[in-house]
Amino acid sequence: VKKYLLKGINDSFELLIQTYGPKGKNIAITSWAESKITNISDEIASEIEFKNQYIEMGAVFVKDLINNIKEKTADGFLTSLIILKEIVNESLKNIFMKNSSYFIKKGLDKALKITLKEIDKIDLKIKKEKIFEIIEDETIKNHLKEAFNISKNGFIKIVSGEALDTKIESHNGLYIQKGYFSSYFCTDNEKMIVELNNPKILISDKKVESIHDILNILTLAKGEELLLILDAIDENSLSTLILNKLKNILKVCVIKTENFGDRRRECLEDYAIFLNGTFYSENKGLDLKNFKKEDFGQAKRVVVYKDHTVLINENKKNVSKRIEYLKKIKDSIEDEFDKKNIDKRIENLLSECVLIRVGGFSQKEIFFKKREYEKYFYKIRDLFESSAVIGSGKTFLNISKILEKTKFSSEEEIGKRIFIKALRSPIRELLKNSNFDEEVIIQEISDKGENFSFNIKTEKIEDFSESKILDAKKTLKIILIEALAIAKTVLDTEVLIGEK
Repeated sequence: VKKYLLKGINDSFELLIQTYGPKGKNIAITSWAESKITNISDEIASEIEFKNQYIEMGAVFVKDLINNIKEKTADGFLTSLIILKEIVNESLKNIFMKNSSYFIKKGLDKALKITLKEIDKIDLKIKKEKIFEIIEDETIKNHLKEAFNISKNGFIKIVSGEALDTKIESHNGLYIQKGYFSSYFCTDNEKMIVELNNPKILISDKKVESIHDILNILTLAKGEELLLILDAIDENSLSTLILNKLKNILKVCVIKTENFGDRRRECLEDYAIFLNGTFYSENKGLDLKNFKKEDFGQAKRVVVYKDHTVLINENKKNVSKRIEYLKKIKDSIEDEFDKKNIDKRIENLLSECVLIRVGGFSQKEIFFKKREYEKYFYKIRDLFESSAVIGSGKTFLNISKILEKTKFSSEEEIGKRIFIKALRSPIRELLKNSNFDEEVIIQEISDKGENFSFNIKTEKIEDFSESKILDAKKTLKIILIEALAIAKTVLDTEVLIGEK
């Protein structure tokens, strides 16, 4: 069993590692749909298939790892794969030598816990405006800087334009901290998002227990895109909506309401006013059976992610009155927590959503430029959210030295040693893949300060905090957590079931 899984992981690794780092190579892919040349690791991984179904199961673990990371951050796929491969290979080597898998996993868990704490301790004290210096292309840097300055909440969407030049548009946007009920609603399976244009929107705190509860709403929205904001929906109704979406009968998505009790109802009323619709609640004596077409909310564009939703609307005729009302409520209360909550609601109603329309001479040029914009946008966003550390390779190398000095029990020591080797593997693979002598360079950068590492592009040892070669703390933690989670699943797998 382990032999097949190991081969699937190792063979996938040998292919994907070719694209690692600034000097990574392109890979040509031929499929029934089209032939393409790319160095985008997640795109290549999705195309990997093995004839042997059991080896393919090992490759599925690699795809799961990349998809898990994609849902949480937009960087670090290969770094996480390197760590996964190292942990699995070294752990199995020790298990085959009759060492306890239980204590190996215990040692790995303990090492991860210490590593995450060490990442949290790092503080480079880099100002937000300096973070944009990670972008080498001046045009992309200026566009993203302008977009982040306009959209204080980071509601930025990068789309394909129709002109030669890239343009920035600002729109009124509303942010909901809840995403779709099911990924089957996704209209873009690569990015795992739902995109709706000019949809009809139901806003309700209703718990839908049968498809009959919303049948009249589906009838009223016939031929149009539909977004349902609901407190809950039963599995049969959800399945019916998904089936209709998959058969292209109805372009629909369901998202969950946020908050609880009175706070939920207040937020839903905000949404209804922002979207020029009616909030349907039994507390208001409104029943969905009496829902009319004019009760739908409307938005110019809606983008639904796994854990949040952005709604863009230009026609906000009643929002100013709502804000005045909220300000009066705020002045009449004394509780600081409630005041802060009202401030957040006002800020959300006033927020801006920015569209960057990427231009170019051809669809192919626009596609590649758009990928560059997206890559830097997600990296900047993650750096804003969780602060910066120097590049993952040197950060992991620094932490491995701390781990080395940390005492573990004799049973857990093997797990610690495996984790240390895994932490040191990304920088080794990066140097090896770029045709540098990893042993010599690792020794040189180890003798320098904590922030010094080897810049593959300039081929010099530099202070990465000055060169702005940075990663987000959040990204590094996700890389390690996801890699170890998949590695432990592989170690625990004892049976593979396939077709004859």
